[in-house]
Amino acid sequence: MDSSRCLKLLKNAKTDNERMAALLLVTKLVKSNEADQVTRRKVFDAIGFSFLNRLLSTRSAPEGCSETVYQKIAVAVLASFCTDPELVLHPQITGKIPVLNKLITAVCVIMVFVNNNNHPLLFFAATPVRKTVF
Repeated sequence: MDSSRCLKLLKNAKTDNERMAALLLVTKLVKSNEADQVTRRKVFDAIGFSFLNRLLSTRSAPEGCSETVYQKIAVAVLASFCTDPELVLHPQITGKIPVLNKLITAVCVIMVFVNNNNHPLLFFAATPVRKTVF
């Protein structure tokens, strides 16, 4: 399966389960550190931020998973977008700053952020300010 087909599945997913399955396929085919700006933008456009918002706010998880598993996935997706100098300043990304700040203060999630050099807030801090983010 090629990445364009996976992106189409992601964009056309009708349920969160379909969207999650397609997202997992995309991550297997498109590595964030190897993706070019065009590919990263295609994933950005296909994923749908209402889905990421639900992942960030979900407090339940499948049996046997950490209760923060969905938040960790959403943060990883956001981090991959934040490596792009255009996307890091997109309103859909900058609008997540308050949510990310709230997650940082949560004890159960903080170690993930400390151990993950790809935290979105690190990218915000490292991005030259070309316009007001807040």
